[in-house]
Parts: sequence; structure tokens; C-alpha cells
Amino acid sequence: MIAIYLQGLLGNQLSQYAFALSLSKKLKTSFFMDDTYQHLIINKYFELSSYSPIKSKINRFLFGKNKLVVEIENTKSYKTNSRLLDNDHCFYKGYFQSEFYFRDIYNQLKKEFQIKKSIELMQENYSVLLTLSLY
Repeated sequence: MIAIYLQGLLGNQLSQYAFALSLSKKLKTSFFMDDTYQHLIINKYFELSSYSPIKSKINRFLFGKNKLVVEIENTKSYKTNSRLLDNDHCFYKGYFQSEFYFRDIYNQLKKEFQIKKSIELMQENYSVLLTLSLY
């Protein structure tokens, strides 16, 4: 099992989720998003079939705190960091803002990042009001 420290807002969390999903598939393990310090917000907007809030809380409890932390500061230099990405049973910390971290699951990510119907309905219902408020 691997864990990802959540950092940042929507765009950062999309990259972190994509990285976690890709690495967990590569290592044939599960993952969870550690929302101890930052709340997960991508699940408010997207249907995430590979994420369960309840399962994430159970995994965080089972995983424990005394694990290796792999911190990737320059997440754009994939070639330099790729040797650090073979560790199971550790926390990963970084932003992972390069398609090299998750391009192997591109098609799955397109399915994962489907906007929730409730967001689409809200946009549909209030688009006129939003347009009018701009004038």
C-alpha cells in the first residue's frame, strides 16, 4: 500500500491522484490519499471510481505513521525521480505535475475524471444567472 500526502488545491490534487493511481497499478498495490493536513476536494467535483473515503480512512489507520517518506521536490524532472518510485509501503510527498508520472493510465484517467452530474446540473441551472451577473 502507498500513501500520498495531499497538498494544494484542485489542480495539484488531480496530479497527486493520477500519480497515486498509476503507481499503485505499477506496484500492484492499493493507495490512499492522506488528508490529515489538507482536505481532499477533487471528490466534490469528479466521480472517482478508484477512491473511497471510508476505505481511505481504514487504510490510513492500518498503514500507520512510521513509514518511509519519499519526498519529490522537483516533480517535473521525472527521469531523476523515477528510481525513487519503486517503493511500496511508503508515503509519497510531491505535486507530480508531469504527464510522465501517469501517462501509462491516460485512458483510465479520462474515465476517472468525469465531472459529477450534480455539478453539470448546477451549471445548467445557473448559467443564465452567472452570465447576467457578469454585466
